[in-house]
Amino acid sequence: MPTPVTAARQCLTPEAGKALDEAVTVAKRRGHAQTTSLHAVSALLSLPSSSILRDACCRSRNSAYSPRLQFKALDLCLSVSLDRAPSSHNNVSSDQEPPVSNSFMAAIKRSQANQRRHPDNFHFYHQQQ
Repeated sequence: MPTPVTAARQCLTPEAGKALDEAVTVAKRRGHAQTTSLHAVSALLSLPSSSILRDACCRSRNSAYSPRLQFKALDLCLSVSLDRAPSSHNNVSSDQEPPVSNSFMAAIKRSQANQRRHPDNFHFYHQQQ
């Protein structure tokens, strides 16, 4: 069963909560019944203040293409994937937030468990910024 957005938001940092809110906005705008990881990645790419995903992509160092071109290609792929997801405009009320999908919530929990198991990696990454 999908997780309500308010319940998912409680286990996140303020920055991650903002990213989740943006993902919910993307899902709601597209009329999707649930908020998925595709919505989250799309939201992270569109947020100017969140450069975590952009930094990770730039560090991949694929010299064949410029980072700007890679971001455009990634954005296009995400847009196509989100366009293919079924819409339910008539089933979702305008004030209701699409709940977090089971797979997205499981990914959040796995990430948190990984941070607990390897806190040194998490702190090292934030010191690098």
